[in-house]
Amino acid sequence: MNHVGCQGFSRANSRREFLKHFGCGLGSLALSDLLARDGHAAEGNPLTARSAPNMPVAKNVIFLFMEGGPSHFETFDPKPTMAKYDGQLLPQSLRDYDLAQINTADAKILAPAFPFTKHGESGLEISSIFPELAGHADKLAVIRSCYHELFIHGTALTMMHT
Repeated sequence: MNHVGCQGFSRANSRREFLKHFGCGLGSLALSDLLARDGHAAEGNPLTARSAPNMPVAKNVIFLFMEGGPSHFETFDPKPTMAKYDGQLLPQSLRDYDLAQINTADAKILAPAFPFTKHGESGLEISSIFPELAGHADKLAVIRSCYHELFIHGTALTMMHT
């Protein structure tokens, strides 16, 4: 496969290869489905949409990737322990990490600036900065399972998107 990036077109040989290189975003998946529905997908194309055994109930997908956006600690990922230790130095077990631009010997824990409250029947904890969105808590799917062992953001982003 000749990978030419988002500005050009390159045909993937399999779905796995497509997903590996689809850095242009979730819109590429939507386009593939729309082309297949309208009969524009080529025969034998491995990206042609297949019928699902059980039709999904989701009508829309909103994929948010906000480089430089608000922290998950301030939006949908409450960390009450951080509030408990606000202003204190990092525990000794974390002071030995080499975090590139951060001097961990002097680093202090910073509590989230906004309070979290539970919303909807699901009890989804949402920050007070989203009062209108909180009214739709039971319609949201919040994924909190993406993580990386390193604290270096760039490396974690590469791992998450590939």
